Amino acid sequence: INGLEIAWAQDQRHKLYRDGTLFEVATDRHESRPIALGVNKAADAARKRLQRALDAMPAKAAKLKPKS
Repeated sequence: INGLEIAWAQDQRHKLYRDGTLFEVATDRHESRPIALGVNKAADAARKRLQRALDAMPAKAAKLKPKS
C-alpha cells in the first residue's frame, strides 16, 4: 500500500472524485471522458449533490486498530 487515499462519491449515473473530476459512469465505464463544469446541467446538479456527500466525509480515513 502506498499510503495514498482516493475518495469519491457516486450514484448510479455519476462519480465525483475529491479532486473535482466528474465522470458519467453510466456511459463512460472506464472513466476516460471527464465532464467539465458548466457543460451539462444534469451533470452540474450531480456534481453539487455528490460534492455535499464528499464534504460530509472525513478528510482522512481512520485506521482500524487490531483487536487485542
